[in-house]
Amino acid sequence: MRFRRLFDNVSAGFLALLVHVVFLGLLLFSFSWSSNPTEPGAEAEPIKAIVVDERAIESELKRLQEKDESERREEQERLEQLEQETEKARTKRELEEERLAEIQQQLKEEKRLHEQADEDRRKEEAQRLALIKKQQEEEAKRLVDLEVARKEEAEKKRVAEEERKRIEEQTRVAEEERKRIEEQKRIAEEERKRIEEQKRIAEEERKRIEEQKRIAEEERKRIEEQRRLAEEERKRIEEQRRLAEEEERKRQEVEFALQRELEEEQAILDNVRRGRAQSQWVAQIADKVERNWIRPASAPQGLQVELRVEQIPGGEVVKTEIVQSSGHVAFDRSVENAVLQASPLPQPTDPSVFVRKIKFTFDPED
Repeated sequence: MRFRRLFDNVSAGFLALLVHVVFLGLLLFSFSWSSNPTEPGAEAEPIKAIVVDERAIESELKRLQEKDESERREEQERLEQLEQETEKARTKRELEEERLAEIQQQLKEEKRLHEQADEDRRKEEAQRLALIKKQQEEEAKRLVDLEVARKEEAEKKRVAEEERKRIEEQTRVAEEERKRIEEQKRIAEEERKRIEEQKRIAEEERKRIEEQKRIAEEERKRIEEQRRLAEEERKRIEEQRRLAEEEERKRQEVEFALQRELEEEQAILDNVRRGRAQSQWVAQIADKVERNWIRPASAPQGLQVELRVEQIPGGEVVKTEIVQSSGHVAFDRSVENAVLQASPLPQPTDPSVFVRKIKFTFDPED
């Protein structure tokens, strides 16, 4: 309030000074003086004067007064708004101090209940509270600075907003700390109840174990008797199992021997069947080769040649090779040509006997 009265006095003085300066300026621009004095005997020149319009001066003064009044009202409103913001910040700070006082009281109560177990935590809490107190002192100083430096409104608002966020963060941290302490108290209480329950259970367990020892001793004697009887029964069962296993082994050996004989007989039958089918197939190939064979004029009677023929599925001949020559080059060559002419070779009636490479003896007199 003292600052506002001082500001009003300064504004009134400044307004009065401004009015006098304006009035003097109008007079200076309204009159004109001669720089030379009037010579004796000379006619004095009439003084030229300009009539001053008092109504214009009054109008200008009124306009200046209204403008100054408007600026003064605006400045006063802005100052009142700053005072309201300052009051809000002070009220909020007082609420924060009350909350911090409550937190300190809770921490003292927790300190009494957990003095030995929470020594380290109390030290940390004391340091944190000291830091908060220091920050509150800094806040008070900043508020005083805000009271003095009202013209720096924009910067002060930014600082105040940052400080508000910092205080809210401190409040949030303090609330989280309070909840953590309450949770620790709850856990400690549950742990105490759990330990008491464990003691009770342990006592009941001790009595139950003693009873079980007595029953176990009686049971041990009974089990030893049963074990003796069971051992005799086990030996009797093992003897019976040994005899049964011996009987089963003999039966499996007989079955295995019969199965092996059947498989050997089936293999012989399959080989006979395959050999017969393959012989028929080779005979068909030799017959077709012989039909395509042209005897060379120089080849004598009684010649034969053994060949190996490679084919692909479908009977197409891809390669021929002389395994055992007849001793007559032209005869051997004519047989190879006949094999190529007979391509594709006949296919076996049983596809399972097909092989890519077959070997047969070509004897035209056979």
